[in-house]
Amino acid sequence: MPLPRPIAESFRRQADGCFLLGSPFTALVCRLLADRLEPAGLFASRIGSWSGDPKDDALPLRAAGGLHALARTGGCPPLTAAYPPNPADADTVWAGIKAAIEAEDAFLSAYLDGPPQTNEVARSDPSMSSGSTLSQASGRSEVASAPARRIAALSRSFVPAAR
Repeated sequence: MPLPRPIAESFRRQADGCFLLGSPFTALVCRLLADRLEPAGLFASRIGSWSGDPKDDALPLRAAGGLHALARTGGCPPLTAAYPPNPADADTVWAGIKAAIEAEDAFLSAYLDGPPQTNEVARSDPSMSSGSTLSQASGRSEVASAPARRIAALSRSFVPAAR
């Protein structure tokens, strides 16, 4: 049985947005979840029975974020192998997602409880540019390095939900 229509549509709309904003891989993940996920197991059942507004709650990004976190940790080798920088088609990515759901259902389900991680690096562009400008104007190199130190600290502080 496929996902309920409003939830699947939320994933499809998110896929369209990701694609338009230059994130084709996340778009593919959202599209695959919309089209192929069946509410079996904890992760998929929670998605399929989401009681809030999937768009307002960023449900597609929570789900994609959990898969991304798992792929980055190497906790599910088939999923990691399907993620960039490795080349993969939709069927390979889906096989990785299915393997992740089977192997790490509780981890992925718990990941739905928190807000999605944002793209701090992209959002830091104005800070980096401002720091560089201030550094040049003041002759103080530590001004430019402050945003870089903050970004490094943020990236080290991100810890996925406990498994």
